[in-house]
Amino acid sequence: MAQSEMCVIGPGIRINGRISGRNALAVHGQVEGTVSLEAALRVEEGATVVADVEATTVVVRGALSGNVQASESIRIEDGARVIGDLRTPRLSIAEGAIFKGSVDMDVSLPPVQTTEG
Repeated sequence: MAQSEMCVIGPGIRINGRISGRNALAVHGQVEGTVSLEAALRVEEGATVVADVEATTVVVRGALSGNVQASESIRIEDGARVIGDLRTPRLSIAEGAIFKGSVDMDVSLPPVQTTEG
């Protein structure tokens, strides 16, 4: 399977355990445990993920409960529900999304420049 291909956990499928890999993953069913990917994770509308997650990007349209670390970005879309702490350099939370937790943007900020006057 090529790295660019998307793997799918279909509706009606429930996985309990550890998921890891190099491919992107779209969840339409239920996942409990841990998810560690070298690619993107999509939690689709109607899907439930109860797991600590590590991925390059995370897009949530369904429900996700757990701590999330994304090396590129996290996007929580309208109607999504996320409970947990997020760590990512870029975060987008749509109006209508529910989020409860803390955020660490994990980016280096330029030094504050002061002017003497």
